[in-house]
Amino acid sequence: MPTVQLVLEYAQQTRQALRRYWRYSAAFFAVVMLLTLVGSFMLPRAYYSDARLFVRFGRTAVMDPTATATSGQVVSLYDTRESELNSLLEVLRSRSLLEKVVETLGAENILKGQIPSELALPIPTTSASQETPAIADAKTREPLHQQALAKLEKSVFITVPRKTSTIIIGCKAERPELAQRVVATLVSLYMDEHLRVHHTAGSYEFFREQTQLLEQRWKETANKLRESKNAWNIVTIDGKRKLLEGQISDIEGKLLVNSGDLANAEARIAVLALTVGRLPEQIPALVVDTPGQAVDGMRQELYKVESREQELAAKFSDNHPQVLAIRGTIAELKEILAGQALLNERSSADSLRSRAARLTEQQTQLAVELKELNSRDMQLGQLQREVDLAESRYKTYADKLEQARINDQLDKERISNITLVQPASFIAKSSGPRKIYVLGLGFIVASLGAVGIALLIAMLDPALKRLADIEEVLRLPVLGAVRVGVA
Repeated sequence: MPTVQLVLEYAQQTRQALRRYWRYSAAFFAVVMLLTLVGSFMLPRAYYSDARLFVRFGRTAVMDPTATATSGQVVSLYDTRESELNSLLEVLRSRSLLEKVVETLGAENILKGQIPSELALPIPTTSASQETPAIADAKTREPLHQQALAKLEKSVFITVPRKTSTIIIGCKAERPELAQRVVATLVSLYMDEHLRVHHTAGSYEFFREQTQLLEQRWKETANKLRESKNAWNIVTIDGKRKLLEGQISDIEGKLLVNSGDLANAEARIAVLALTVGRLPEQIPALVVDTPGQAVDGMRQELYKVESREQELAAKFSDNHPQVLAIRGTIAELKEILAGQALLNERSSADSLRSRAARLTEQQTQLAVELKELNSRDMQLGQLQREVDLAESRYKTYADKLEQARINDQLDKERISNITLVQPASFIAKSSGPRKIYVLGLGFIVASLGAVGIALLIAMLDPALKRLADIEEVLRLPVLGAVRVGVA
């Protein structure tokens, strides 16, 4: 209740102040409204122009051959989009880009709101490889240039609508042509700046030089490996090893068979030696050219004598002198054949021993070659690894060279992941100030000011108007009050 009473009391005081000092309030209200009306017509008009850029994500991050991912971490598409958009906006809002706009359009034109002539508006064609100076030149330090730059910073607006890949570049100026020129120049300069920022200067030349060097090194190592294989008569280590192992295994099999044949021949020689030991010192033999022919002749003679012995045995008894004589001849022929067989067996044994020696020599030689092959295996393996490594590096740099070539060609053709969706617009209708808003604001200020003026004058008036004020100031009791009308 006390609060309500206090409010009612203040309302009553305000009403009394307005009744008493309504002339001052009306004068203040009229002056403010008149100034607002005049100001709404006198304020300079502002014209708005905007352009829209669409961003395609992926080209600058994927195609740059010098940007190789080494962390192995998976980055979400949303994070990549946000970071790339923020990077684009930082470049677009950079002070150096606005300084280029001021230099292109002219500081005086921007400050005075004039339209630059066609000669003062060259189309920016900066190369992607051109570098921005590290330190600003003296022209950017001039006061006029700084004032124009400060005005541009206030009049240029750069926004990104939520959940979109579109960048909106807008500008307000005194004339629609100037606003359009500022936006068009800023967009053109930014497209060149974007190419320059995302271009790695000298990457194509670097990868081309490195690719040539790696190709030469690859050919040298390949030639060295081929010459080593030709010098050692090797196609592949595994193939050569299998060939040597097969030859050694074959020789071992032949040696095993040869040792068996030699053992059999030596056994037959021992048996034949006992028989030959009983032979006379001089044995009549047929005179023939070769041992083989002698054996054949003696076998034929033995066959004839045995045939004769059968004929005589049929005619005579076993004790007949002719039968005994021919049988003695048969025994002698058999002993002679046994001696000749002994000679043949010994010759065969000598041949087997000679063959065993040759096979053993071949086996030793093959073992030495296998040992040398095993020692060369490490050398050829090292050469092969050098060839594979050189080939791998060459292919990697060849791929990066192709990427660098594509990037270089895209930069020359001024192709990037940013597309101009809407050029700088020309809007003849002014965007401000809006008169109805100005008049409304002026009415509110005038109304509040009129009430405030009345209350302020009432507070500064020395006359005592309330009984409580009289008792408080004069410290005298009030006996009565007479209410009179207010003139």
